[in-house]
Amino acid sequence: MTFIEIIDGFLPWIFDKISNPFLDAVMVFLTKLGDGGILWICLIVAMLASKKYRRLGIVCAISLTICFFTGNYILKPLVARVRPCNLNSELPLLIPRLYDFSFPSMHTATAFSVSAVVFSEYKKCGTWMLFLSFFIGLSRVYLNVHYTTDILFGALYGVLVAYLVKLLLKNAKFSSKGY
Repeated sequence: MTFIEIIDGFLPWIFDKISNPFLDAVMVFLTKLGDGGILWICLIVAMLASKKYRRLGIVCAISLTICFFTGNYILKPLVARVRPCNLNSELPLLIPRLYDFSFPSMHTATAFSVSAVVFSEYKKCGTWMLFLSFFIGLSRVYLNVHYTTDILFGALYGVLVAYLVKLLLKNAKFSSKGY
């Protein structure tokens, strides 16, 4: 067994031992928070509506957009990793089956791309967002739609995109009207 197979098998093994109806419901709820990036888009819209947080909202929007498009249209087809639920049809599914590739987890990557930007400016709020992002990622493994390495790389990729966007926009000037 390879090192990656060991990593990928560890969390599902634990989850198999502790799964129960309550945890099932919590994990489905957590994963739905990341569906379509709706939570992060709503947060960004709220930031954009506030003059105080508008710049942060713009940076988050750019980070989310770059992460989403590069992850879904470059990384996923490049790696072409089949989801665990599609390799083993006997795995229990609590959400609809997904047929796109699994690597990286875009639920995790986009969550971390926005959370890392917020963390860079507001540590307390950003810490809570990173915590939530972590659990959204875990929910994807629990629900058998991702491998552990999908979420680990997704988290790293999201943070990397956030860092690069922050770096590129560090000296960007926005309009004096607060844009």
